[in-house]
Amino acid sequence: MGIVVTIVMLLGVFAQLPFTRRFIKDQHIIFIGRLLLIAGLWNALWFGLRHLDVFWGQAALISGLAMIFSSVLIARDYEDPLLAANPLWLGIYRPLKAIAPLIIALLVISAGLYLITLIRLNLGLSIIQ
Repeated sequence: MGIVVTIVMLLGVFAQLPFTRRFIKDQHIIFIGRLLLIAGLWNALWFGLRHLDVFWGQAALISGLAMIFSSVLIARDYEDPLLAANPLWLGIYRPLKAIAPLIIALLVISAGLYLITLIRLNLGLSIIQ
């Protein structure tokens, strides 16, 4: 699952770059936003909250929240027909938009941590415990 979550985080970072609209259709960015929501909910709620006593549980919670917050930003910015009008999204969009660069930076850091860990695992090296 770490590979899937890492790929979704990297797609989420790419989807929020300022020049992305030139390369990807809005519908594809909306799809990435939905993937971020699903992966973020899994990471934060299913894995993160169940393993808060270990480093990877805490990392999953933080990265999951970054993915969920990114999905809110994408849903509102690209007018996702399923999510943009959600009252919850409407209530948290404005404060999240104010810290959007921080959310994107957190997503980049999380994706980097996951990517480095996956590489280290495949090389048989130790990882953060």
